[in-house]
Amino acid sequence: MDNLLDERSLLDIFWKSLRISRSKFNFFATLLAASCLTVQVLHSTQTIKELLDIVRLAALNGLSLSLGILGFLIAGFTILTTVSSPGLTLLMADKVHEKSGLSYLKYNYIGLVVVFIWFLLFAFSCLIVIAFGGTGSAISALLESLGSCSEPTKHFIAKTSFVYIYTFQFYLLLQLKTFVFNIYHISMTSAMWIQDQEKKKKAVDSGEVGL
Repeated sequence: MDNLLDERSLLDIFWKSLRISRSKFNFFATLLAASCLTVQVLHSTQTIKELLDIVRLAALNGLSLSLGILGFLIAGFTILTTVSSPGLTLLMADKVHEKSGLSYLKYNYIGLVVVFIWFLLFAFSCLIVIAFGGTGSAISALLESLGSCSEPTKHFIAKTSFVYIYTFQFYLLLQLKTFVFNIYHISMTSAMWIQDQEKKKKAVDSGEVGL
């Protein structure tokens, strides 16, 4: 059994999560979404101001929604860990997942916790946009001071921010999909283990009665 207290921070958990195989569907779907958004913004007739306004609004709504959803996810995770069978938990902690090298306990739980980390990263990104990307901010003032030289930079920042924030939102939706499936799979695994334990108990009882 590996040390269950190896991780000292969310960063440690994130590094461990890289050992878990990623969903190919999530990867290619996110890549497709980013490509579509890039094509859209490159051929858009929207002004820089309009794009920046969209990004700021998306960041404001994204911060509120991500923190709200994160609260529900944490509550669900807490309930799951509370109702999990101690016997199954110890069994998973003792068995190693071959591909990742992690115990099945960490393999399952890190797969859930990493979703929280992605939501926190998105919330932090939104906070950065709100704090430093507003009208009249220091960054805006610096770009304005450059005059006409700042126009290409403004275009790059506006379009990149648009693609980044909406691609990230799309990726979070896919993470929610994965989170829901993982919860379902862990619940079914727990149910199967309880069912198996009941069958073993009945078999033992039958043997004792036969004696």
